[in-house]
Amino acid sequence: MRRPVLFLVIGAWNTLFGYLVFVGLYAVMGRHIHYLFILLICHVAAVTNAYLSYKWGLFRTQGYGWGEYLRFWTVHLYTFAANLILLPLCVQILKLGPVLAQGILTALAALAGYLGHSRFTFTPGLDRGSAQE
Repeated sequence: MRRPVLFLVIGAWNTLFGYLVFVGLYAVMGRHIHYLFILLICHVAAVTNAYLSYKWGLFRTQGYGWGEYLRFWTVHLYTFAANLILLPLCVQILKLGPVLAQGILTALAALAGYLGHSRFTFTPGLDRGSAQE
């Protein structure tokens, strides 16, 4: 029971962090930089925060193996690619504002991210046989 509660707390933090970075960057730079470029900047900051939060707070894996880190980024590249496709569709076709559309997509990405990380990224034993440190 502890892991689901911890996931909700850490997931809420990661979701809030990523969304607030997007909102903040959009508020500061939105008139000068396209929202998809802001999304790219936000993605790098949010994934770094999420990796550390999941690693230290939820999955508590040991070491800093490249395999784990690369698997983490792989999961997020899929959600980022979906976001790159869906955000313009939400803005241009559904006529949602970029901030509202990103809020909806952030929630969906959080669920997809947890599934990918719990079943792929932080799976014990996947890095055996590779140099971890």
